[in-house]
Amino acid sequence: MEHLFLRCPFALQCWALFNLQVESLKLELRIPFFMDVIILIC
Repeated sequence: MEHLFLRCPFALQCWALFNLQVESLKLELRIPFFMDVIILIC
């Protein structure tokens, strides 16, 4: 799941389209259900 939403080249390009740094977002949110938030954003 982490690869699919955070690591694969296609996912990285999608996040770049929204000018979103997922790793930065993860550090800023500091919540245990971070991956759930990423899935909902998708």
